[in-house]
Amino acid sequence: MSDTFCLSDVGEGIHEAEIVRWLVDVGDQVEAFQPLLEVQTDKAIVELSSPHQGKIVERCGDVGMIVHVGDMLVRYEAGTSKTQVVEVKSQALPSGQADYDEAIANDKHGTAALESSNGNASRVLAAPATRKYARQHGVDLTLIVGTGPKGRITRQDVQHAQTTPHVADVHAADRVLEQNILTEQQTHESPESTPDVLRVPLRGLRRAIADHMVKAAFTAPHVSAFDDCDVTELVALRKRLLVQMRKVDPQARLTYLPFFIKAVIAALKAFPECNAHMDEEKQELVIYKEPHIGVAVDTDDGLLVPVLKKPEGLTLSRMQSDLNGLIDRARTRKSSANELKGSTFTITNVGAIGGTYATPILNYPEVAILGMHKMEQRAVVRDGHIVIRDMMTMSMSFDHRVIDGAKGVRFMNEVKKWIESPELLTLY
Repeated sequence: MSDTFCLSDVGEGIHEAEIVRWLVDVGDQVEAFQPLLEVQTDKAIVELSSPHQGKIVERCGDVGMIVHVGDMLVRYEAGTSKTQVVEVKSQALPSGQADYDEAIANDKHGTAALESSNGNASRVLAAPATRKYARQHGVDLTLIVGTGPKGRITRQDVQHAQTTPHVADVHAADRVLEQNILTEQQTHESPESTPDVLRVPLRGLRRAIADHMVKAAFTAPHVSAFDDCDVTELVALRKRLLVQMRKVDPQARLTYLPFFIKAVIAALKAFPECNAHMDEEKQELVIYKEPHIGVAVDTDDGLLVPVLKKPEGLTLSRMQSDLNGLIDRARTRKSSANELKGSTFTITNVGAIGGTYATPILNYPEVAILGMHKMEQRAVVRDGHIVIRDMMTMSMSFDHRVIDGAKGVRFMNEVKKWIESPELLTLY
């Protein structure tokens, strides 16, 4: 008789996930709660920890393979099980002493161990959070003398080791090893690559994005509308408010995004059917009473959409603070699963990058998405005279099954009205 560990729903209602990285090998003796592998869902990378203590005799699935809920991932040697608890941790690293203490407390056996990254079988004492931190930073724990109880290696020990010369050498060796593994994987997975052509398989977040875009584009018939928006008053108001905010906090930030979100919330009140999802199975439009605004964020790994939950009523400064946290965690891939789901309307703000026009694809099953593009000074006609104004192009894509063209344009007119009268946005 043997024990098994199967993929369960990792809390997002998913049915499948892609294996991103194995953290153990066949023959390894693992502790309960020790990380086994990382999987990519359609939202984020999730680390799966061992529910058992024992020897791994079978590892199911290679990197890049799609596994479904219920599929076996690991089989253990018979008679080694100590617990039936399954612990799932997001990719977010614990930080600070409180999180460290929590990780220590979770390590009930107090003997958590890790094989070194170079294959050395030596064992060391370290909490799961410390082992994860060391792995993320390429630090070999077997080269560190722990300063914690019974020689346990602490997070501070790992941080100190990062500055020592011999550990730096290990980093370099690990990078070479990782590059060799990557090259081997590319060679194995791309047999048709030639000196002139490199074939790169879709993996991880890129594949999740591709699948989501295909589903959105070929399920919901899109229509896009464009309009120019005079943001001269908005530019001036933001400058004035930022000056006042920095009198209190010299590091204060205020981008245009909170203004855009407030304008969208006001427009959604006038057009609630734009704050909705399409339920394909029941053929129903699900209209939400409260807006939850998704914000498209460009990361090194691809596009993520963290969600600002219940932003209605937040001040501009509070909204900016919440957005800073959401966006920073998305860019460092530390978002929780909850932060990446639940949006009812999405804004993609690419103005800082450039580009005048684009047709955004829906964040399906939402029925509308708004794109904000670069601001620039243009010559425009006002009262029969050519004047220089700060202008911005907006683009909106919407599900034409739900929103007619006229209604889509009226929604954009409403957003434009609020942006061009930005003082009103500060009143609620």
